[in-house]
Amino acid sequence: ITIEHSADSSTLTVDDDACSIHAQRKLAQHPVQKFSNVFTDIVIIPVGLNSPVDPKPFLFTFIGGIERESHSTDGSMLLRPIYQCAVGNLLGCMRGVRIGGEMVDLRNTTHGYRPSDPDLVRSGCDMGCTELDCKNGGHCSVAWRDVGGKVACDCSRTSYAGPHCTVDEGLTFASNAYFTFDVGRFLSRYILTPQKLTQKLQFAFAPWAPSMTHQTLATVLFNDNRLFEVVLNKNGSVNVGIVDDNKRTVVRTFVGNFSNGYRHFFVARFGTHQATSVTVSCCFILLIIFLRSH
Repeated sequence: ITIEHSADSSTLTVDDDACSIHAQRKLAQHPVQKFSNVFTDIVIIPVGLNSPVDPKPFLFTFIGGIERESHSTDGSMLLRPIYQCAVGNLLGCMRGVRIGGEMVDLRNTTHGYRPSDPDLVRSGCDMGCTELDCKNGGHCSVAWRDVGGKVACDCSRTSYAGPHCTVDEGLTFASNAYFTFDVGRFLSRYILTPQKLTQKLQFAFAPWAPSMTHQTLATVLFNDNRLFEVVLNKNGSVNVGIVDDNKRTVVRTFVGNFSNGYRHFFVARFGTHQATSVTVSCCFILLIIFLRSH
């Protein structure tokens, strides 16, 4: 995550995505010691401006959250601004804070203001992930419910299961074979009111080699002869087709080489009064057609 400020714009970059605001920033360039004529919707200016005690500066960089209110050791309020925000503070770990070209050593307790409770902000980010051995592309995930969150292997973006993402739950198909699954009986057992819920069909696929013919990845047949089909074309693209209850056909194509031997992910979401959404790897298409999930 990178935040860059220039004279006429500000840019937020998260991984490969960026968002820019093309306007001059109105942040103070120097600490504000006098709070007269300062108006903002997110900052409550402290009362008692005529107090002989000088309030804290008005220019801060908060890491991990913002300060809601502050108390002194005897429980009395400190004379400083109170920042209002509906977003909760970070419950997790942060590394590599760099301001300008200088790396900030967060372990140095002389930097900034920290809570008096040493368990609230602790040095280091070791949660126990080094002791996990996640296989097949799984990664360590921390169940952030409190400071001492438990760690486990997250296998959701793999084709495996189990505590270490080693349980192979996949199937290998020959070119003349297929697998039939009665999803209706499954839904009736585990989903009591499917018409009120969004159903999700997802799987991962990896062709052995490019094919000279089209290949069917999945076909969903509904009780009233409606159809949802996913086809891997011989040029590597993927077609997603829907036949609704009015026998209207809608086909959308995901352009790309999905026959390159790598594992690709397919996710489709259905729901009553909802447009069907389909994602293949990182490509997303919204089918403006209502396909009920039962």
